[in-house]
Amino acid sequence: MKETGGGNIIFFGSTTGSRPSSKKLPYGVAKAGVHAMTWFFAEEGSEYNIITNTIAPGYVLTDRHVEDIQKKADKTQQSYESLLEKINSKNPLKQSLKPENIYQLVKILLTTKHIQGQIIRIDSGQIIG
Repeated sequence: MKETGGGNIIFFGSTTGSRPSSKKLPYGVAKAGVHAMTWFFAEEGSEYNIITNTIAPGYVLTDRHVEDIQKKADKTQQSYESLLEKINSKNPLKQSLKPENIYQLVKILLTTKHIQGQIIRIDSGQIIG
């Protein structure tokens, strides 16, 4: 990127990299490292017009998570809907974040020349402030 005049880098962190979650120590530490790496990349890359930011989503309802929720529902005799409602209750908007909800932010960060070194949370208000 140095030789070609710069470009944009997007890392993926997590809200867990900003606020601890029970039983997620290794994951949280790794994501906190991604957040710190963003700042170092942004600082050193700025000289070469390299823009670096991180998207830090909350719980994203990926296909794998849908399968995990369904397995847990089957195992515990609970409904999929009740388990999803419990997950969604952890954010003020009480909604699921889906991969397609992140696409617009990715597009902005791939084209920006002015947003630099940011950890941008997309989490339905899970972490406010």
